[in-house]
Amino acid sequence: MKIKIPEKVKEVQNYKLKQEPGTKSISFSQLSTYLNCPKCWERMYLRKESVYKPSINATFGTAFHETLQNWLDILYNKSVKAANEVDLGQELENNLRKCYIAEREKNGGQNYSDAATMTEFLADGKEILDYIVKNRKTSFPSNRSNILVGCEIPIYTPLCRGLYFKGFIDILTYDLERNIWKIWDIKTSTRGWKDEKLDFVKTSQILLYKEFLSKQFNIPIETIEAEYFIVKRKIIVDAEFAAMRRRVQEFMPNDGPRIHKKVVGQVDQFIYEALTPKGEYVDKNYPMVPTTKNCKYCLFRESCPAASAVL
Repeated sequence: MKIKIPEKVKEVQNYKLKQEPGTKSISFSQLSTYLNCPKCWERMYLRKESVYKPSINATFGTAFHETLQNWLDILYNKSVKAANEVDLGQELENNLRKCYIAEREKNGGQNYSDAATMTEFLADGKEILDYIVKNRKTSFPSNRSNILVGCEIPIYTPLCRGLYFKGFIDILTYDLERNIWKIWDIKTSTRGWKDEKLDFVKTSQILLYKEFLSKQFNIPIETIEAEYFIVKRKIIVDAEFAAMRRRVQEFMPNDGPRIHKKVVGQVDQFIYEALTPKGEYVDKNYPMVPTTKNCKYCLFRESCPAASAVL
C-alpha cells in the first residue's frame, strides 16, 4: 500500500528557494567564523583577504554527502532491494573523483593531494558505507511510517534589517506514527567528536536549522528532532568498548527553550555588532580571539601575530 504523504510534508518537499535581487543573507559558516574570532571574520568577509585553499578532508566530505544522500533517496523512494543493488563503493569513488577535479580547477589546476591519500580516504569511506548498510535499520528504517522529506532542504528565513538566514538541511525525515520531523546533519570526521560536543558554537548549527525550519514552515518546534550523524574514518578495531568500534556516532545537542534563546541570541549578536541598519558590514577593527582551537586551522594563522602566541 502506498504511503499517503501529509500536505505539510509536500509543502516542504515542493519549496523552492527564491532569493530576490538585492537581498542579503547570512550563513552558519559566516556566523560561526564571527563568533569564534571577529578578526578572522573581518579579514575573510569584510577585507576579503582569504585565498581559496581546497583540502582533501572537505572534498571527501562533499563526495560522501552526495553518495549517502543518493542512496537514501533510492532506499526511501524506490525500495530496499534497489538500494542494496547500488555499488556504493563505486559511487563514492566516482563522486570523489568528480569533486576533486572540480576543486582542482578552482585551485588553478594545481593538485592538493596525492594518489596514496586519495586511496586511503576512499578505503575509509567504503568501510563507513558498509557499516551504514549493515546497520541500516538502526538509523534509517525504511518502514511505512518513515518518509524521506528530502536532502539539501533549503532554509531561507527572514531575520531583521532585511536579512535572511540561509542554509541547507542535509537530510530531513518525517515519522508518520509519531508526527516527528528529524533533521540529520552529516559530519565527516577522522576519529569522531569528543571536544567538538562541548563547542557551543559548533553544535548550535543544527539547533538554528531546527528553529528556522519551524518558523519557515509553521511546524511546531516540539515536533522536530535534530541530530548530528558523525561518520568516522578511523576506528580502534580492537577497542574495549563497542562504541569506539562503531563507524557512526550520533549526537543530539542539549535542547530546550533556554538553549534556543541563547542560540538565536548569537545571530542577533552578530547582526547588531557587525552590520549596519541597512545590512552592510560595519567597517572597523574587530578584536582577535586567539585560542588553540580558533587558530589551529585559521586561514590567517601565519600572518596573525596573536596566533603564534597560542600555537
